[in-house]
Amino acid sequence: MTKRNQPITIRGVTYATRKDAAKVLGIHPATLNQAIKRGTQDKCGLGVNKPVKIRGIMYESREAAGRAFGTSGSNITRREVFGTLHRAGMRGRYKK
Repeated sequence: MTKRNQPITIRGVTYATRKDAAKVLGIHPATLNQAIKRGTQDKCGLGVNKPVKIRGIMYESREAAGRAFGTSGSNITRREVFGTLHRAGMRGRYKK
């Protein structure tokens, strides 16, 4: 079995092949292959124009969510990658 036909896990979701993963993420397979080579596959498919749900509210895009929270769409994407999306728009230190 070649590497391209092996299962791949991206952000906790396992896909049968790289091609299947790319299709679900809405990116070209070559883009995914390059990201895997760089080790950045967990950031694939997180474009700023995709819908995002934050604290129970669905936003049409990360840019729209950024505007609602007084930040940028790229900041929303970054928070999603690092698992801190729930803190979008909060100021100061966050204590659980």
